[in-house]
Amino acid sequence: MTAKTKTSQNLDKLNLITICAPKRLDTFTAPCLYEDLVEKICKGAYIVLDLSQTQFVDPVGADVIKEGLLRCKQHRAHLSLRGVKPQVKSVLHAGGVLQHFKQQARKKSRKKSSLSPQNVVRSQAKAG
Repeated sequence: MTAKTKTSQNLDKLNLITICAPKRLDTFTAPCLYEDLVEKICKGAYIVLDLSQTQFVDPVGADVIKEGLLRCKQHRAHLSLRGVKPQVKSVLHAGGVLQHFKQQARKKSRKKSSLSPQNVVRSQAKAG
């Protein structure tokens, strides 16, 4: 079983790719998802892994998601999760996958806050 993939581009030439994960992400289906992720990762891509249909994830499936995130970081792409059900979330948390996504979200919020207009004004005032 292969994962369904939707590729779309908006007017800003943003490469947005949605990959729909299977109902069960286990030892048998995880390699197909991994191949699909690797195939879609390119510099600057925004990949959304849609887990809204996924009801079961085993440790192999969780590792595939984590590996996908690490590959995205290597290629300067972005990976986010959508539609994570509570039972899937608990497996991803136990497998240490969610902490990587939380770190990524924290880094983005720090960058935004450090470039906010108030901080820019303050740094210019101190320099002058």
